[in-house]
Amino acid sequence: MRNRNLVTLVTVALAIVLGSGMALADNLNITGNFNGGIQINDPNGHGLSGTYGGGVFTGGYLNGTALPWIYCVDIPDHVYVPGDYPTASSNNNGTIAGSTANFNATGITGNPIPQGTQEGVTNAKNVAWLLYTYAASATDYQHQVALQGAIWNQIYGVTLTGCTGGGCVSIYNTDLAALSAAISGGTVGNYVGNFTWLSPSGSDSNNVDQGLITQVPDGGMTLMLLGGALVGVGTLRRKFRG
Repeated sequence: MRNRNLVTLVTVALAIVLGSGMALADNLNITGNFNGGIQINDPNGHGLSGTYGGGVFTGGYLNGTALPWIYCVDIPDHVYVPGDYPTASSNNNGTIAGSTANFNATGITGNPIPQGTQEGVTNAKNVAWLLYTYAASATDYQHQVALQGAIWNQIYGVTLTGCTGGGCVSIYNTDLAALSAAISGGTVGNYVGNFTWLSPSGSDSNNVDQGLITQVPDGGMTLMLLGGALVGVGTLRRKFRG
């Protein structure tokens, strides 16, 4: 009887691990820097025009697992780089801790009440497609800025107008043209669950940090989830024995 219960619990644990909506308490450590000189224009009047720093962050860890890159999905809020965020939260369902400022700028799909409530990133599916298609090959400043600009375009409707040294705008236009063709052709796969959506201060309503997105190397997130799930299994097993 105990073995049967254990098999059931392990099955439940694996189901939890494989589910895409599980939010966790994490330690996010951003060790590198960001790309500066990203110039955007906001034709929608949300006050976002200006020069920004953004992805790709050049170094970071999530629960000790090295991250290949980190991009920004939240212009109005801020995050300190480098910085350690021991109460971060992560998920694979396209949501971040929301702020009123981000909602007003159309960055999230719902008004967070209270602030820090998880809300969907606007056009998360398109953002995930851009990352799935271009993140691995964006290995230089111009391609990374172009990808960051394309991500912001899908979330906020802003336009990338320039960057340090130039060259990014033509790449940005190519990225968006490819996305537009994929949308028109109905070939935008749903890759939202392939990526890890980060809220550096979790659901802290007093301190909503900039929402981010990354991809945990294969095995890193799975092992982390499995470890947490098996702790729960062990606890439940002891209860069954009692």
